Parts: sequence; C-alpha cells; structure tokens
Amino acid sequence: MDMSMNVGVKFLIVGTGRCGTGYISRVLTRVGVKCGHENVFSIHGIKPNKDYIGDASWLAVPFLPNFDPESVFVVHQIRHPFKTIGSLVSIPGLLQKPFTPYGEYIAHMVPLIWDKDYNLSLFERGA
Repeated sequence: MDMSMNVGVKFLIVGTGRCGTGYISRVLTRVGVKCGHENVFSIHGIKPNKDYIGDASWLAVPFLPNFDPESVFVVHQIRHPFKTIGSLVSIPGLLQKPFTPYGEYIAHMVPLIWDKDYNLSLFERGA
C-alpha cells in the first residue's frame, strides 16, 4: 500500500487494545459524529466504509504509515497503563495460548513478545 490509502474515513482513533476505542466510538456517535468501532480495521481485514466518518480501532496502527496525514486525522487515545495491562491480561486467549482471533492478530503483528529468548511474563506481554 502507498500513502494514498483511502478507506473512506476522515479520522482514526488508535491506541493499544483495551484503551477505550469502543467507548469513545459510542460517545462520538451519540453526539452526532458517526464513528465506528473496528468497522474499517478489524481482525477480518480492511473494509472501506461510507457509513462512518471515523473509525476507532487499535487494529489500524500497523497501517498508519500508509495514510496521507493531510487526508486522515489520527488521534492517539491512551488509558492508564496499569488499567490497560490489567484488562489485556484478564482476557483468556489474548496474550496466552490457545489464542482467540485477536490473540492471533497480536502474535502475528508483534512476534517478538513470543520469542523464547526474552521469556516474557504475561504482564510484560501486556505492556
């Protein structure tokens, strides 16, 4: 993909998984700013969408270099790290095997956290 990647949205809200992208998409939609949650960027791939003007998805992060910064506004959402990590490690299959589809996505995009030479704890993988 090149810098002209166009998925039909004017803004993206990104962060880590469990940082609150689902919440912010509901808040924005309620106040009249149609924002999907993982509607464009999902574990099933990239699906251009004309129904929303924005998408909130941590799954968009690997694709950010493919966007023209003049055409898509990117917001980096953060949540307190301990709350985010606590949420990540509490979901079976996300950071430990057998993986859920989201866990498979993480394992594919960040293979380093599974490297046996690093021997990371579950908490460290969440970080």
